[in-house]
Amino acid sequence: MTNDEQKIDIRNYFQIMMKRRWTIFSVFSIIFFSILIYTLTATPTYQSTARLVIEKENPNVVSIQEVMSVDASTSDYYQTQYKIIESRTIAREVIHRLNLKTSEEFFPKKRETFLTHIQKSIQQIQQSVQESVLSIFRTAKKDNPPPKKR
Repeated sequence: MTNDEQKIDIRNYFQIMMKRRWTIFSVFSIIFFSILIYTLTATPTYQSTARLVIEKENPNVVSIQEVMSVDASTSDYYQTQYKIIESRTIAREVIHRLNLKTSEEFFPKKRETFLTHIQKSIQQIQQSVQESVLSIFRTAKKDNPPPKKR
């Protein structure tokens, strides 16, 4: 290979891009508008984390034995508190007290978007076609009663 063959000629790449500009533009536009439509119609999902601090109430008077001994009940206490917080009973009580069943933050109303309008229109058309077909079969059945048995 000579030095000329190894050189990259940027003009050749530019000519290829100009020759295929409509293909490049079409692909870019399709991807861009697909992402735009998805972004505008997606239901936002919120996520959060929380940290609870559980402190065991200790008496004010401390003896030297209590300070020097390792208390096995402490870990049991914390495990019990964790289980209580995780329980469904507590969750139901929180939902009831804060009236979260009707909260729009937890159950947002569906937004009316272009795609939902199209979806509703398609469902209405489908329903009307089904009703039309069923009515045709009903009238045909009334006009042609089944033959009587002898």
